Amino acid sequence: MKGLMKVWRVEDGKEIWSYQVPKLKVEAPREHYEGVIVPVIILLESRKDKLQWLEWHPCAHVLLYGTPDGNTWMWKIPSGECKSFQGPSCPATCGQFLPDGERAVVGYEDGSVRIWDLKEGKTLHALEGTDSHRGPMSCVACNTDGSQILTGSFDCDTKMVNTATGKVVGLFRIESYASKTPKDEADFNSVECMGFCDV
Repeated sequence: MKGLMKVWRVEDGKEIWSYQVPKLKVEAPREHYEGVIVPVIILLESRKDKLQWLEWHPCAHVLLYGTPDGNTWMWKIPSGECKSFQGPSCPATCGQFLPDGERAVVGYEDGSVRIWDLKEGKTLHALEGTDSHRGPMSCVACNTDGSQILTGSFDCDTKMVNTATGKVVGLFRIESYASKTPKDEADFNSVECMGFCDV
């Protein structure tokens, strides 16, 4: 929960890599100090330094993870080389490598979904507007060949998306999301996990 990642080699239990997600830096309004205006930098120990989710690459020593600032990071282990993918200005709440290892799907708190080209670092497809979910994304899954993904959300919908076109090809609705005001967490429904049957 503090954004600390560690990787161990199973054979001998040796730690081979670790990383602490940096705390969020915020530039506060400028302060007066002895007649001089100076910027004030504050290190916040907040939800911004937490990991939202973590995923291993299907065929390489590479980690993919999302953070509450909307970024998705990809790290080569143990070299520490990294690449980031900037999402919208809201948490990257779920994500997964596609089976080809060249693309990833990431869901965000605003209900949007992006399919990323990991080598080029660009968005291949974005589900936004009417194609996005009406609530925060909670989970994603892909079929064995990576041609289709499922996206699940707090809006109680699951959408099936063609990864080649980025088009929504199916909608599975559990119940109406319209103006739900649950009394407590037990009254609140959402799609928490899902998967494709391989046969």
